[in-house]
Amino acid sequence: PADTWQPEAITFLSMYLFPLFLVSQILMVGVIGFLWKADQTGQRKFAVYAGLCGLLLGNIHTYDVLTLSIVWVAYMVYRTIRRDGAVGRLWIDGLLAGAIAAPSTAYVAWMLKSEAVFRARAEVLTLTPNVRFYVLGFGLLLPLATFGWKKLRMNKTERPEAGEAESPKTSPAALLAIWTIFNFIAAYAPTTFQRKMMMGIHIPMSILAGAALWMIAVRVPKLGKKLVIAGGLILLSLTNVRFMARDIDNLPNNPPGVRSFLYKGEIAALEWIKEKTPAGSPVQPLPWISASEQGGAGVFDTSIACYTPGLTGHPVNAGHWGETPNFGKTMNQWVRFIQPETDEAYRVELLKRTGIKYVIFTQKHQETPTPDLESRVVALFRTGAPACLRRIPEACNDDADVYEVVI
Repeated sequence: PADTWQPEAITFLSMYLFPLFLVSQILMVGVIGFLWKADQTGQRKFAVYAGLCGLLLGNIHTYDVLTLSIVWVAYMVYRTIRRDGAVGRLWIDGLLAGAIAAPSTAYVAWMLKSEAVFRARAEVLTLTPNVRFYVLGFGLLLPLATFGWKKLRMNKTERPEAGEAESPKTSPAALLAIWTIFNFIAAYAPTTFQRKMMMGIHIPMSILAGAALWMIAVRVPKLGKKLVIAGGLILLSLTNVRFMARDIDNLPNNPPGVRSFLYKGEIAALEWIKEKTPAGSPVQPLPWISASEQGGAGVFDTSIACYTPGLTGHPVNAGHWGETPNFGKTMNQWVRFIQPETDEAYRVELLKRTGIKYVIFTQKHQETPTPDLESRVVALFRTGAPACLRRIPEACNDDADVYEVVI
C-alpha cells in the first residue's frame, strides 16, 4: 500500500521524510487557493499570485505544474458546462496564471531536449502502481472524503449582494472532488515519471475527510465530539505510527540501502573535502558492498555517495538512485573498482572517463551480515589501496579514508 512507501502520496510522509516535497505542496495549495480566491472575489491580483506560485513550482517540481494544469482546466470545463458564475473571467484568470507560470516549465522542457544528462535523469522510471495500492494506502480517508463531499455539495454558495462580484453556484466540494479525481488521472498519464504526479492528491482528500469528521462530531454531545475527533485521528494515523516504528527498529540494524545516519568520521571526511579541495572537483564515495557464497559482489549501501553532493557541493559520478542516470550500471562500476581481483587498467580507465579527483572509502567496519565474505571483497582498501590512489592521512580517520587520484 502507498502509505508504506510513497511519500509523495501522503502529506505526513512528505513532512517526515522530504521537506522539499512539503515546499512543493505548499505552492500547489497556493496555485489552487489563489485561483479559487480570484474566482470568488473577482480580483485579478489573486490570479497573479497563483501564477507566481506556479512559476516557482515549475523550477522545483515541474511535473506538479502539469498536474495542476490538468486539474484547473477540468474545473473550468466543469464550470463552463454548468454555466456557473462568471465563466469568462474564470478562463481569463486561469490563462493569466498559466502565462506567468509558463517560463520555468518551458525552461525545464528545453533542458530535457538539450541536456543529455538531465534528460537521462528525468527518464528514470517511476511508474504508478495498480489502483488497489492507493485504495489500501488511503484507507479510511477515502470513505471519509466521499462522505465529506456528499455533505459539502449540499451547501451552495449564496448569490452575491449588489455591487459584489458574481460568485459561482458550485460549492467548494466540486473543486476538491475534481482536484482529487484529476490528480489521480494525471498520475496515470503516459510519462516516465507517473508516480511523482500523485503528489498533492492527499490535500483535497484530507480537507474533505476533515470536514466529514467534523460533521460527524457535531452530531454528538460535547465530550463525545472530542472522542470522535480524537478517535478518527488515531485511526487515520495508525500506518504513520507504524512507519515511524519501522524506522526506529531499523536504525540500529543498519538495513541495506541509504542509512538515516552517517558516522562521525564520514562527516569529518566530507567536511575536509568541502574545505580543502578545489571547488567543483568530482568526488566518488565508494559504495559499501556485500558478497555471496558464490563469489559475486553487489551494492549494499550508498549512503555517503547519496549525501556527498548536498553536504560538500562537489559532484559525484554515482550518488542518489533517482538523480544518477543508469544508476545500477553506474554504481556497479565502483563495486568492481573496489574488489581486489579487478585489473588496475580498469580502475585507471574508469577514473579517467569519469574525471574523479578524490575517492572516499568508508566500509572500514563489519557492515554486512556476512563479515567473512565482506572482508574478502574489501580487503584491498582495508589493508592498502590501488596504485592509482594516494591516501591523504590528514583527511582520514577510523570511519573513512580519503584518497587523491594520481594517474
